[in-house]
Amino acid sequence: MALEKELVQLQDDFATIDLYTRRTDPAVVEILLKRFRKIVFRMDGNHNHKRPHLHIDYGNERHSASYAIDSGERLAGQLANKYDRKVNKWIGENRPKLEEMWTALQSGKDAKPFICQLKGDDFS
Repeated sequence: MALEKELVQLQDDFATIDLYTRRTDPAVVEILLKRFRKIVFRMDGNHNHKRPHLHIDYGNERHSASYAIDSGERLAGQLANKYDRKVNKWIGENRPKLEEMWTALQSGKDAKPFICQLKGDDFS
């Protein structure tokens, strides 16, 4: 049920977005291939949450957002909108696993196995 490999791909997609949307000083010549920042994917088993969703935290400032599993729609959060398309695609590609995790959590299983975290190097 783990999504580590899939989360690595999402982290790579975010790093590519960061690379192409980064503001740089035109007087400085810089070569940056990709910057990998910490990314955390989590779900919680709170039974007050009726709609299946997940949380994605990204970067040192813990910019995060919640996304519906059934549609990939952003429900709330501070994560930059530039990542939404990749998150939506990632959810679509992994929907069966995500739904299985949600069901397990809602039935009272331990949440720890469903927390995936990748820590990238931040050179800033």
